[in-house]
Amino acid sequence: RVMKHKIIIFFLLAILAIQVILSSKQKCAYYDEPFQIAAGLYHLKYGDYRIEIQNPPLLRMISAFPLLFTGVTVKKEEKHTWTSFEKYAFGKEFLYKNNLDADTILLLARIQVLFLSILLGIIIFLWSSEIFHNTKAGIIALTFYCFSPNILAHSGIAGTDLGVAFFIVLSLFLFRKYLERPSIKNVIFTGIAVGLAFSSKFTAVLLIPILIFFASIKRPRTKNIFNVIIIFIISFIVIIVVYRGSVGLFFEGIKNIFGIVGQKGALTFLNGSYSSDGFITYYITAFLIKSTIPVIILTIISVFAFKKITASNFDKIYILVPILIFFGAASYSKTQIGLRYILPVYPLLFIYFSGLLKINSHRLLPIAYYLLLAFHIFSSIKTYPHYLSYFNEIIGGPKNGYKYLVDSNLDWGQDLKFLKKYLAGKNINLVECYFGQGDTKYEGIKSQHILSQVSSDDVDYTKYDRTDLLAVSATYFQGLYIGQVDVFNWLKNKSPIANIGYSILVFDITNDEESHRRLGDIFLYGVKNPAAAKKE
Repeated sequence: RVMKHKIIIFFLLAILAIQVILSSKQKCAYYDEPFQIAAGLYHLKYGDYRIEIQNPPLLRMISAFPLLFTGVTVKKEEKHTWTSFEKYAFGKEFLYKNNLDADTILLLARIQVLFLSILLGIIIFLWSSEIFHNTKAGIIALTFYCFSPNILAHSGIAGTDLGVAFFIVLSLFLFRKYLERPSIKNVIFTGIAVGLAFSSKFTAVLLIPILIFFASIKRPRTKNIFNVIIIFIISFIVIIVVYRGSVGLFFEGIKNIFGIVGQKGALTFLNGSYSSDGFITYYITAFLIKSTIPVIILTIISVFAFKKITASNFDKIYILVPILIFFGAASYSKTQIGLRYILPVYPLLFIYFSGLLKINSHRLLPIAYYLLLAFHIFSSIKTYPHYLSYFNEIIGGPKNGYKYLVDSNLDWGQDLKFLKKYLAGKNINLVECYFGQGDTKYEGIKSQHILSQVSSDDVDYTKYDRTDLLAVSATYFQGLYIGQVDVFNWLKNKSPIANIGYSILVFDITNDEESHRRLGDIFLYGVKNPAAAKKE
């Protein structure tokens, strides 16, 4: 039986890896990737962390590590501070003007995140199996994890979100082991894990109140609190090692983040509304429309079935409290740009509601549970390879996602390869407003970019038998980061002829006088490109 379970676990993790690799190879650079990878290699080669202090360096360095053994270069820049524009320009030049092609660099960096995702899957299996004393519960939790669209999406992105979720869940898993069996070994292991979490992303600071809370309610309280202090001391030593002694930058980064928290956040879009202060309902809405329906149903049932779930009350509270803290902290944040900020919630939920399978009530319950699991798997498979753009059937699926949420919920600039496939063989003039750090020329797309001050020869309205297309990324379509939220309002009463990867809306504007006139106005008065305006 043990061998059978090992085979099932290996099979599930292999499926996870296959889905992630095959889907990510079809995606161009996600918005943050070029700079994140460049910065990671910069840290490794020059030991300089000033290039990016808003997030700790560990996950960037992990992603970039394989590039040390290739011919990839990263130029040294003697700057003490970097603007966002400088960082993204630096990243794009690194990715597309290097000794290795961009797709290979991306794949090498993404593989490291996939490895962390596999480790997270193993932790989920172990945790669920332990608290329910049932290997089947662990396999169920792992299955939900391996077919979660949000997990699959971020397992294939060389960013920080999946990695910090892994280190947070690992820290909680190890701290639970300490609370169950206090020992110096468990204190040391937990301290290292917490230090790695702190070195991954500043959202990990939420571990501080979580660990203190559970140390305070579990006896012996005084000893537990003392050991939590030791855990934080060990974690600080890990931070010093990761930062190679430049630990002042860690505190500067925290100070920077908390400074941002008190200010207005990035402009947020939610279901037709905009806010710079965030929406209290943002993350609960995102969860309800970007989680599969089975995950939502099982979450609701498991909350009401708290007493019937067979784990100890402490184990159940130990999972639910962190979920509430992550949801609460994100909901009160003024920077709300994606479900990824509550990604650690999903592994904890999968562990928690895997215990529903052990409830001894009506015999139809296991059948219903397996049907929901099958529906969850089906929802994931039919979304392939557009996992980031997943939205559930409550809003009509991914094709309607852009009406509710954009940015990293849906559109991180990842679908240029699919736009290229769509355009293949067509005699077209393409005007595009692409949101992302991908490179249209690298992907072989000939177009006029709306935000460019240079008129492109690729658009020629004198050629015959042509089709004029306008492609707008969903994030820009809803007016984010473009300086004017209503800039594309005139398109909202028109139907797109295609929705590329669910993140790029394509409109046929052949003989469409209004659209050409509007584009002319944008070129002339917006980006000061009179040559492109004249063509329109």
